[in-house]
Amino acid sequence: MVEADEMRVLQEVSMDNLADAACMAKLHTMAALLDIPVESFFTNDEAADRFDKANECLRLWDRIKTADGRRRALECLRELANEPVK
Repeated sequence: MVEADEMRVLQEVSMDNLADAACMAKLHTMAALLDIPVESFFTNDEAADRFDKANECLRLWDRIKTADGRRRALECLRELANEPVK
């Protein structure tokens, strides 16, 4: 029979595993969106820098309060994305 303390520890471990699984799922989603392997977050400075910049873009996007502002931001990003590499 499992004691109450043991049950609490088992539940905490299960919750930690769920939290770890949720974090890994988010990492996989972000990696897929950035078209990089998940391992890049841990081993590749360039990929980590891309992630940091993408994260900043999302934070800035969230601060834009109007539909017109978001439309203008997207127009600017689309224009920059279509520029040839120099």
